[in-house]
Amino acid sequence: MRCRFLVSGLPFLIPLWGHSNLISARLDMLKERIEERDAEIKKLKAERRDANAKGEPVPPALRQRIAVLEAEWDAETQSQEQSVADIHATMTLIELIRAIRKVTAEASEDGIPMVIRKKGIPEVSGRESTRFELTDSVVQMSRFYVSLDRPEIERERDEFLNRILYQNGYIPITLAPLSLEERRAGADAMAAMLLGELGAQEAQNLIEGRKTLEELGLQERIQEVARKSIGRPLERAALTPSGREILLELNAQ
Repeated sequence: MRCRFLVSGLPFLIPLWGHSNLISARLDMLKERIEERDAEIKKLKAERRDANAKGEPVPPALRQRIAVLEAEWDAETQSQEQSVADIHATMTLIELIRAIRKVTAEASEDGIPMVIRKKGIPEVSGRESTRFELTDSVVQMSRFYVSLDRPEIERERDEFLNRILYQNGYIPITLAPLSLEERRAGADAMAAMLLGELGAQEAQNLIEGRKTLEELGLQERIQEVARKSIGRPLERAALTPSGREILLELNAQ
């Protein structure tokens, strides 16, 4: 891959940028898993210490679970280290491509054939974002570059949309009676609209339930996007969340 991008030049900064976002998304997933494993290992080891302190035999199931978790933790830690190395290599490669383009442009009027103007060399920089924006960027890019396709990342992106839709009274996108193509088209269009109209942080407020589509003036807009992408409006859910806990009581007559 590295040889391909060096030879192909500047136009391939786009898929390379997508590749770096994919690695970043994977790093976040690994970090969360490692923390979960670590917390469970500590809890189970505390149980093992208590059993030893009381002179009681350690249950075989407990020993086995600790061994399995430690093996998983070790494998995921190694994957995390490799992903860190990969993202550093990717960013270095991006800078190499930019450097090659700059030298070539100075040496020749025409330079390397490319689809970006000589004065339009893009800057690649990082910024704080949200998990929704990061996963959506990988999913949207994977529609053009199959090598970036990761079903688990698409499921995670769609789950954010599910939360937004359900909390605003609509059937979640993954539960709607849609074909795979319709679901993908609808999810891609709605995610692009929400992030484009609101930005990552305000979209996160929607996900967390701190804002509603009605408050943000986007109820008609999201229906318009649905009609254009899947050919029909979003369906309303029979039951909508109220934001409060409900206690059901049986009252005697």
